[in-house]
Amino acid sequence: MERGIYLSSIIIIILVLIGLLVSFFTGIFLVPLAPTPRKIRKEILEIMNLKTTDILVDLGSGNGIFLIEAHLKYNVKGIGYEISPLGIFTSRIYKFLKVGFKNEIAIIANNFLNLPIPTADKIYCYLNTKALRALKAKLINEEIPSDVIIYSYKYCFPNVKYEKKVELSNNEYLFVYKGSAFKN
Repeated sequence: MERGIYLSSIIIIILVLIGLLVSFFTGIFLVPLAPTPRKIRKEILEIMNLKTTDILVDLGSGNGIFLIEAHLKYNVKGIGYEISPLGIFTSRIYKFLKVGFKNEIAIIANNFLNLPIPTADKIYCYLNTKALRALKAKLINEEIPSDVIIYSYKYCFPNVKYEKKVELSNNEYLFVYKGSAFKN
């Protein structure tokens, strides 16, 4: 019995360390490790002018706070994509604590670059330039609908004309794009 508890503890510690390492390397190479700051989340959500009929997709949703706050404040349906095991774990716990078993919010444990972008009215991302370059190619390849609105916090898509560039209270920018900007 004692041996089983010891072995289980070792396995849990190893899995947590692997999750932390994957999360760390994901942050270095694809996305910022920090979530969108709380004050800025509120500003961005106001700028997005979400409606209860909207479907919001958060690419690289991290701990899911942005998506869950959008649901709680505007009653939107949403899908978050996250590849970090730590982000997936925390977002699912946070979702359960805030909205319970409701199915209006889904956290997908996968790299959004590996799956088709779902039907959405609005897409939000806080990704670095390297990830935005890959996302740009994906949006062009999948022929995203012209009326979808894409919001990128802090970083702009390389060589894509934005509709608006909004300065936020932390002196960073929110770049707003229409799907039509991603046509060949």
